[in-house]
Amino acid sequence: MRVAHYQHGDLLTGGTSIEGEFQSLIDLQENPVACVTVAGRAIRNSPGILAELSSAIGDAGINIEANSSGMDSLTFYVDEDDAQQVEALLHDRIVDDETLSSVTVEDDIAVIRVTAGDPSKPNLAFRVVEPISDAHVHIYDVLTSATSVSVFVPWDDREQALSLIQDVF
Repeated sequence: MRVAHYQHGDLLTGGTSIEGEFQSLIDLQENPVACVTVAGRAIRNSPGILAELSSAIGDAGINIEANSSGMDSLTFYVDEDDAQQVEALLHDRIVDDETLSSVTVEDDIAVIRVTAGDPSKPNLAFRVVEPISDAHVHIYDVLTSATSVSVFVPWDDREQALSLIQDVF
């Protein structure tokens, strides 16, 4: 990591380099989440639809734990206790929008988050997913960023999946 002071006007030069190793952090969310999926043929061609739907959820005071998108779907992971309210909110939007066709809810999902810290290390997602897949544990979703991977598995399989990931890291 490089630390540079802003007062010199150029954050890309100078500074102090700090080197060290970041320990991997593995976190199993304590409460189950629900997967709320909105489907529609034209979602990918509907500018602002993600913002509209997530704003509706946020305006209701509900936190979105994570979200993902596909060619014809948007998925919101919310606390399981909020799932029915989110389904109702999104259903109202679907009725009013011809580009959207359905909303579904899947309960009892666990989230395991792995933060590895070093984006230059390859295959983080593979290292998280491979042992779970090899054990034939269903994976609902995998979300990645430069330094972390979140994997969504059935609630009843959470301890097994956690143990498999911990064995790798």
